Amino acid sequence: CLIPYFESRKITSLDAVILTHDDFDHCGARESLEMHFSVKNVYWQTDFLKHKNQIININGLEIQNLNTYVNDSSEDNDKSGVYAFTIHKKKILIMGDAPKAVEKKILISHPNEKADILKVGHHGSNTSTSEEFIRAVEPEVAIISCGTNNSYGHPHKETLNTLNKYNVKIRRTDKEGSIMIRL
Repeated sequence: CLIPYFESRKITSLDAVILTHDDFDHCGARESLEMHFSVKNVYWQTDFLKHKNQIININGLEIQNLNTYVNDSSEDNDKSGVYAFTIHKKKILIMGDAPKAVEKKILISHPNEKADILKVGHHGSNTSTSEEFIRAVEPEVAIISCGTNNSYGHPHKETLNTLNKYNVKIRRTDKEGSIMIRL
């Protein structure tokens, strides 16, 4: 969950909540957000399909879904939204639960895709974050969202090794709690 942080004022409303897919660990907080904030719009991965180039503009912020391959598979994670946007000249890429097969397709359709900040796919599982993808995208920072001592063993060593091999700074919610990046 990414919520902008502004020291100068208390946030009471959100222009949008953007969900990658309907797995509870990706959308389960939506109801709580709607109880605590005034939420103007909720966008699901399928909402992007209705827009030209799968881009939704929210108050001047263009967010593009790079996963146009939702009909290629019956697997839920294969249909996960993959969102790219830029804030203050920093390119951010949120991978949802997209697996390596989707990463490969994205590299073919977007061969010049880069990211300063990468929200790592599938909680750092070894099913995502291929070496080929990290080498191509060249992130400076990788954020891994995973629970402390989770039963899946996320993040997996293979993923951490790949990120370390390419000198990507790793930030983890299981070690830091909520992660804030000031841009």
